[in-house]
Amino acid sequence: MTRGAPAQRAAAWAPLLLVAVLCNGLAAGVWKQTGIDVRSFCVLFVIGKAVAGAGLWAARGRRSFGDRASRPFLGFALLASVINGLGWIAYFIAFERGPLALVQSVTAAYTAFAAVLAVLFLRERLTRGQALGVGLVIAAGVLLAYAGEAPSAGGARSGWLAASFVAVGLWGATAVLSKHAFQQPCADDPRFFVVNALGMVVTILPYGLSLALAEPSRALGSAGALAVALLYVAGHLGVFAAIARGPASIVNPLAGLYPIPAIAYGVLILGDVPDRLGWLAVALVLPGVVLAASGAGATRAAPQAVKNQPPPAITIHEERT
Repeated sequence: MTRGAPAQRAAAWAPLLLVAVLCNGLAAGVWKQTGIDVRSFCVLFVIGKAVAGAGLWAARGRRSFGDRASRPFLGFALLASVINGLGWIAYFIAFERGPLALVQSVTAAYTAFAAVLAVLFLRERLTRGQALGVGLVIAAGVLLAYAGEAPSAGGARSGWLAASFVAVGLWGATAVLSKHAFQQPCADDPRFFVVNALGMVVTILPYGLSLALAEPSRALGSAGALAVALLYVAGHLGVFAAIARGPASIVNPLAGLYPIPAIAYGVLILGDVPDRLGWLAVALVLPGVVLAASGAGATRAAPQAVKNQPPPAITIHEERT
């Protein structure tokens, strides 16, 4: 594959990724503005993902989940979805305790962590730009560790920074496992979406229901919760649809740009302005994500790592020398 090929096909996946970035960022802003509770979001988000996944599966031929050849793909997809759900639980804790802009910026660093995991487990090679991006994210984490728990953190409660880093680790693992799942024989996106919804059913749904049992007198669900859940469902569909049509090594880092619309929404609508150290951390994280994306197109897998090629039906494209 030539270097120019991904750029020539960018029109097929870039609009989908743009939708994902905007939806994920705006969802966080609307959540903060409407003050919805986590339990409502968990229930509605799982329902939305289940309906979307089942609808796509039904519309795309209803391929069997029981065929032997699909077991590696479905197994890795399920593992990725469960880890993803655990990452969401950590994110819920951070989101409710910390400032919007900072939580969004720290958790965006999962793309840098995913790049490190790809080097270790998928034997991919980081470009200089990606390595610099990882370094910027680490520097931002040091600043946030100092400023995040300080009184100037806008009334944030303790624990949000640790929960954010847990989410980073789990979502980084999710990104790598998802890529590995799509590299297995018989991989396809409709069944991936169904399995992804199943992972939410066994993780964030029980978490949300446990919160509901703690406050049974409160009504479950609201228009704000529904709007946020639908935005996140659309964002997830956009990310995986973009991965199915473009190079995963480029799409995943670019998906980490969702803090940009979230921060803009927080500043313009909510007046949620970080302090000076917070802005410096934001200024380091976002270029770090961009650098990881700009170098991703030049990433190469070590020769011994290229074992399973995607089937022709899966349009996941890897660059080759």
